[in-house]
This record gives sequence, C-alpha cells and structure tokens, in this order.
Amino acid sequence: MKAEGTLRNLSLKWFVPLTASLMMAATSSGAILITFDGLADSELVTSQFSGGPTNVTFTNAIALTQGISLNDAEFPPVSLLNVVADSGGPMTLTFGVAPTYVEGYFTYAVPLTLQFYGDGGVLLGTMNSSFSENYASSGNPVNELIQFSNPAGIRSVMITGSPTGNSFALDNLFYNTVPEPGSTLPVLVAFAVPLLHRRGRRAGSRQETITLNQ
Repeated sequence: MKAEGTLRNLSLKWFVPLTASLMMAATSSGAILITFDGLADSELVTSQFSGGPTNVTFTNAIALTQGISLNDAEFPPVSLLNVVADSGGPMTLTFGVAPTYVEGYFTYAVPLTLQFYGDGGVLLGTMNSSFSENYASSGNPVNELIQFSNPAGIRSVMITGSPTGNSFALDNLFYNTVPEPGSTLPVLVAFAVPLLHRRGRRAGSRQETITLNQ
C-alpha cells in the first residue's frame, strides 16, 4: 500500500488526551450514535459496547487516535478523536438486538464490501463503496456515508477491505434500537437519520503526522 494511503502512523509523535465519552448519544428517539472517542489508542475493540443500549460487539477492530497512530491527514475522523479500523481481516459488528437501520462513515484505501445479515445468518443485502479508495489525497471525498435498512432486523454486518486489515476507518456508527411492537419508530428513524447526520466535514488545521513508507 502506498504511503499516502496508509491508515496508521509510523511514529507516536503526538499525544492527545482522551476526554470524550465512548458513546456520544443514546437518545430518547431510539437512536444510538457511537463515536469511539473514549477508547485508548490501539485498543482492540471487542465487547466494550455490548452492554446497555448500545448492545453491539466487534471482531477484527482496533481504535486509532488522531495525532497518535491514526494518519488523520489522510483518514480524518468525523468526530474527535478516534476511528475504528479493520485489524487482521474483515471487521464484523454483531448486534444483541437487531436494529432495522445502520449507517457509518468510511474512509478507505481499497474497495469495501459490506454484507448485512439477519437472524440465522440470512444475507439481507450487500453494499459496495462508491470508490476504490477515498483517503484525502486520492481525490475522492473522505468519510463516505454508507446506509442500510431492512425491516426484518440486522443481526450482523461484515465489512471487508484488505484481507489482512489496516485498510479502512469507520467513524460515527449510528443505528436505531428496537421499539415496542407496533411502533412506527423504525420508519421514522430510517427517514430522519440521513438528515440528522449529513453534517459538514470538520474544518480547521490538523496535527502533523508521519505516514508509513512501504
């Protein structure tokens, strides 16, 4: 992988204090937003969000922090300070209670394939990234918003980039919680979420980083 498209930094030159919470919002409207910002740099992400309303576990995922191990000049986070990246293979998200809507922002160095599964491992749908790469110097827009909904409920998501990992960053994972039977919340959230989260890209200067040369 060429240096400008490398996700991680070679040097831990800068230190950024970790003061933000793990979860930005668990709203009364039945929506969950996970920013990953309270995780430590290079912390493996597994069951940190498996309890409470978040109710999701990860495999092959690692937290990268802006200004430390994340090459944020090429893979800028949507919210300060962290993203999660694929580590060792495809990243999988498994939900304890299946939402009907999932979205996230992705910056990547290789094409992505997202596969969404329901109960019993039934494949609900497959989505591909819009570009073959979209890190900053690729010329394509960073932080592509990828969304999927299915009324049957999404039990897991497999996100495949490079077979060996270190190929994409995910930030601001957003999904709805399961409402009471008969509620119209899934439909309302499915329409409201894209409007709420099409925010502008973060402006201002970024800390200096060192890219990995291979």
